[in-house]
Amino acid sequence: MNRLLLSLAFLLSFAAAPFSAALAQSHIAQTPAPANWGQTDLSGIQVFTPPGWKEVERRDDVVTFFGGDVATRSGPGFTLRLEIDPMQMLKGDDFQDLGVVTFDNGALFHRYGVSVTPEAGLTIAGEFLVSSVPLVNGKFLMAGALGYNVSLEESRAVFDMTFAALGIPAPGVAVLQTALNGAFDYVMPEGWETGSYDDAEALILDQDGGQGKVTLMRFAVDGAGSYRSGLYHPDDITAVPVMFLGHPALSYEWKVTSKHYSDGRDSLELRRLFVFETCLANGDTGAVEVTGMPDFHTNGPVMRLLDQMVFAPDGALGAPCRANDLPDGAPLAAPLKGRPNASGFTLWIAPHTAEDSWRNEVMGNVSLNLPESWTGADGVWMSSRGEYQLTLFQTHDAPVPLTEPAELRLPDGTRFFLSTIPDGTRAVSAAPIDAEGYLVIEVTGSQMDGVGVVDVLGTIRLPAITPATAQSGPQTVLEDLATVVVPQGFDLTVTENSATLTAQDGRGFLALARGADLLPPEGWIIHIPEGQHGSYAAGNMRDWSEYGWKGTTPDFKDDGAPDKGWYFLNILRECLANGEPIAFVWGGTSRFTGGETLLQARNAFTFNWPDGMIACDPVVEAASLATSDQPEAPSAEASAPVEDSIDAAAALAEPEAADDWLGKVPSAALPSPATESLAGRWQEPPQTIAPMGNSAAEPLDATQPEMPGAPVATDLPPAPPASANPAVDRDRFTPLDGGYSTYQNDRYGTFISYPSTYFQSEPAPDSGDGRRFASVDGTARFYVFAQYNALGQSQAEQIAQDKADPARGHASYERVGAGWYVLSGITGDDIYYRRVIEDMNGLIQVFEITYPLAKKADFDKVVAYMADSFGPGSDMTSGLPSENALTSAQQDPVSLNIGWWVVVGTFPAEPSQRQTADFVSIQSLGARCNLVPFNDLSGKFQGFKPGFNVFVLGAYDSKAKATEVLQEAQACYPDAYVKYAEYLGE
Repeated sequence: MNRLLLSLAFLLSFAAAPFSAALAQSHIAQTPAPANWGQTDLSGIQVFTPPGWKEVERRDDVVTFFGGDVATRSGPGFTLRLEIDPMQMLKGDDFQDLGVVTFDNGALFHRYGVSVTPEAGLTIAGEFLVSSVPLVNGKFLMAGALGYNVSLEESRAVFDMTFAALGIPAPGVAVLQTALNGAFDYVMPEGWETGSYDDAEALILDQDGGQGKVTLMRFAVDGAGSYRSGLYHPDDITAVPVMFLGHPALSYEWKVTSKHYSDGRDSLELRRLFVFETCLANGDTGAVEVTGMPDFHTNGPVMRLLDQMVFAPDGALGAPCRANDLPDGAPLAAPLKGRPNASGFTLWIAPHTAEDSWRNEVMGNVSLNLPESWTGADGVWMSSRGEYQLTLFQTHDAPVPLTEPAELRLPDGTRFFLSTIPDGTRAVSAAPIDAEGYLVIEVTGSQMDGVGVVDVLGTIRLPAITPATAQSGPQTVLEDLATVVVPQGFDLTVTENSATLTAQDGRGFLALARGADLLPPEGWIIHIPEGQHGSYAAGNMRDWSEYGWKGTTPDFKDDGAPDKGWYFLNILRECLANGEPIAFVWGGTSRFTGGETLLQARNAFTFNWPDGMIACDPVVEAASLATSDQPEAPSAEASAPVEDSIDAAAALAEPEAADDWLGKVPSAALPSPATESLAGRWQEPPQTIAPMGNSAAEPLDATQPEMPGAPVATDLPPAPPASANPAVDRDRFTPLDGGYSTYQNDRYGTFISYPSTYFQSEPAPDSGDGRRFASVDGTARFYVFAQYNALGQSQAEQIAQDKADPARGHASYERVGAGWYVLSGITGDDIYYRRVIEDMNGLIQVFEITYPLAKKADFDKVVAYMADSFGPGSDMTSGLPSENALTSAQQDPVSLNIGWWVVVGTFPAEPSQRQTADFVSIQSLGARCNLVPFNDLSGKFQGFKPGFNVFVLGAYDSKAKATEVLQEAQACYPDAYVKYAEYLGE
């Protein structure tokens, strides 16, 4: 059952009435909840519930309430969830797409209804609103009305009020989250995560892959002389009185050799501790520490995090802190007049009230006050004695932080990067101040905090930050086939047959296309690599076929650098009533095609599926039309040897065994799946298979290992007509460079990379256990499949049966490890290689290949590559296919337990059921780069935060070597990063 439905089904074990959308709203007017309703929040999203409703479930990203009678298992409920990919939870026939819902602040949600009966006497109904864009830390909000043994309509008024009172932010407005019992409000930047060593005292904000952290602290009232680790600073550091987050604070800054971070420049770690001089209402002390590499402190997300942070947001400030509430030696009641002090890193500018004799000057949208004795205009002014000059202007060029960064803060908190110029200092705003760009302040003949200059800078007033413009409303496209709301960061282009969202930073695009934009001679279908299989994909309540290929021209940008990227075509397995096909097409850099931005673009579309849609396969139909347009190929019958024709005819006439190994049910009378022999399954003469794309043999890609040439083709009987209802092929085929592809089995997740221009897959069996492949010349073949060890055979028993199989002959090569073994040998004129893996759940995965002994030198490198890409680990050392087929990142296993690791993925360790899915996902992503990461719980590493399942490459004895591997790995894992740690093992 769907994960969401399971959660609802077993939450309280209630039954529910069938779903009804009769009164569902399409527009929600936001209304305050009644005064007697309870209030709580989920990561900053406020939710209100009627009196008597109880919170029955609470996790990091889920909260659920129930307002009924537990004894009678009846009543209404309400749930909030934050999900990275909500469409994965809403797919399936159980959910009804009920269109879009808009809040009156412009926020757009999609509405879904559900009614299921997972077991006798248990029926669940629900109505869910799903945000069209991520709202909190890259996650979408799901708000659901639930009914247990009651109709949703009976509580419709309550649900309407609950939806209307939700704290839904307007588009572009960040969600404030509360920390440490109301001591702080903050906006979590996308891609960050939280942690704590004490939930009451500290909240640690970590940037994923970043070189630092921000820690919010709140310390309870304590006795004098007690030690507070969070307020530590070296004894020789003097506090600098500053204004921080709008409150008087003491600033401590020092540098240390970092044990956790590195920027590749041997920089020292910079630590900045801000302790508020005014305590909270109950006497608790508040503090913020920013620690990390110098670049971390000038990182845009870090700046935005601090800019949007609020200390004591409800105004609950008390008396000035006592001596024992502050770090040792802290100055008490430091006068505010002494606040504009340089601290060695940050120059703080205090606000200054202009004297009566000063005049006001304006430069664009910037205003300031100057003494009447100063001369100049239009952004350039000179002091009365001419000893220094102040210049203001704007530029569209973004500032570049220096290796040794310093910054300036104006009274309103605006940050500037400081740099030295001849006879003075330049400050450039870290972000544009308006449409004209960045503000530049130059002072020559003095410093920014020089006498007289600092007072002038304290009068600068910048234009108010304009709130983000609300997203435009839904637009209908393709003759009302869909509606689309343009997400932030995208531009929309609409033509007769397509609606395209283009990322404004040039990283990629997503298009909804139909008809002529898909079909030959100009449509997207013509770009599908020849012979590629369409893998199964689901979405928007429909089935799709997915194709992908690597770009050939640098159409995209990755951080400003040209990038060829990848392209994908998801084509619907249904056509409109007039036969027009429909597809999603997207392309971009690896970070775009594998990131959340693409998911945001896809979720921007809502379909209005028309009646009368028909099953179709536009790719197959386009191929058949292209074939019918070609001149008939000359018959090979006259030129083929008589013996070949007879052998081929005999092979075709012989019926295939009805009980092939694929789909076979194990029993005591049958051998274990691990003992099935590929060699024994292909004793009949090989069928001649024409190379893909042409009736005559084509040369393989020059980057591949040399393969045997194809024999002369023989006449074959015509293929049977296509079925009116072809079976759905859910297996995935992903093209790689150099003529290789990755095959992944949908049922068990088994995957392998292979030369797809030389091997062709046979049709998938009904059981979906695996796949067989045969070479275009019929001389080599391999299979991959998976099946559970139903007989409970030990590894020794499986190996013994394999070696006793007469179809294999003598095994001249044998390797065994925990959960895997390999056998190889010669049978007749062929070499066979067999690799078997069994996981802790008893799932056996098998890869076996046979190829001619005469072609050993050509095949050994190919087989080594395929074996290395199949499942975890590597057992062959006979070399690699080619530099183009394999990346330099694929090195011999490194035996170090301590050193530099390339971290390619981290996932929460709980629930444990998701670990198998995470493993399959990470291994599948790495297959195209020929990378097989190692994974374990983060608690087994010294240097990793506990509670995660981490996937790593390494360890490597130098950061340079790890960085080299990182550059290769980022083609498949865009968010990979390097980290120093020790693996402690079991």
